[in-house]
Amino acid sequence: MYYSFMKDAKYQNITEVCLFDYNRPRSGDKRACFEDFVKDAAEYVLKQQVSAGDYILFGHSMGAFVACECGLLLQEQGIPPAGVIVSGQNPPFYYREKSWELPKDTDAYLQKLGGIPDFIKDSDTAYSFFKQMICDDMHVLETYRPSFPTEDERLPLGMNMVGDSDMVIIPEAEPLWHNTFHEIYRTQRFSGGHFYFDGHYQEITDLIDEFAGYAERNKKYVYRIQKCSEKIR
Repeated sequence: MYYSFMKDAKYQNITEVCLFDYNRPRSGDKRACFEDFVKDAAEYVLKQQVSAGDYILFGHSMGAFVACECGLLLQEQGIPPAGVIVSGQNPPFYYREKSWELPKDTDAYLQKLGGIPDFIKDSDTAYSFFKQMICDDMHVLETYRPSFPTEDERLPLGMNMVGDSDMVIIPEAEPLWHNTFHEIYRTQRFSGGHFYFDGHYQEITDLIDEFAGYAERNKKYVYRIQKCSEKIR
């Protein structure tokens, strides 16, 4: 529901938008680990019968890490994405010497993040579900071990989207995205916190469409990666 505006939008450079959610274990089940989420995402992408350079990935918050790792995993299989859009997150290389820490007070943490839509905040049921989902994701983040690609192994193209008052974002870490992507299309800041989407739906989907068009016209890194993969195999 939260990302449905992306699927409902009209695009010039995108033919289909597929929304994926992780297979979160139910209460009492064994907790998922980050690697499980990445594998689930990669399997979902492959089910869409994609080919090299004809799809882009998007991920917000923890999903930004999942999108990058999923892209790298598919790239190893010779099916690199045309690009990856990361939203509301710091570069994986920022966490090279760090680890994710769970907040002591989840409610206070979510309030500080900012931008939670009213339809979630105003409903006890919706907020409870949202809070549990965030808590589950934060536990999964504790198991995240970033990939650190070499210069040749980087993903072809990236775009960074953030809220200008997002407490998660470390501005001085932004250049480290160049360690994940061969090329950064742009960094776009929106007014708002971590969940900055509300009020920016049209701007966001227009930018995604613009990025998709650029990625389609500029596949030099996709082709370079494919050639390297063929040599290795």
